[in-house]
Amino acid sequence: MIVDIQRTGSVVVLIAEGHVDSANAPEFQSAICAAIESTDQMVILDLEKVPFMSSAGLRTVLMVSKDLQKRNARVAVCSPLQMVRDVFIISGFEGIIGMYNTQRDALASVD
Repeated sequence: MIVDIQRTGSVVVLIAEGHVDSANAPEFQSAICAAIESTDQMVILDLEKVPFMSSAGLRTVLMVSKDLQKRNARVAVCSPLQMVRDVFIISGFEGIIGMYNTQRDALASVD
């Protein structure tokens, strides 16, 4: 599910691969949470290799975002394929979770 983890200062980039649905959303959430360190101020989920995300995957992203907000950190999504981007937009998550076209754009948004 999470195929690569990259760190730049207080930012962790998690590159995901594969479908995210109700069958593997708990595994997806566990992988994200295991990769986050207490000093991370931003988590970027690179979804370029995720062709499908169900509402269970959206819920996972929202839960991670809420946990990070408790410590003044945030989550962003980058490089989503159009189908996944549409799911974020239709559900209204684009207004809650930062969405960027590229990983570079997401990294540039770090304060």
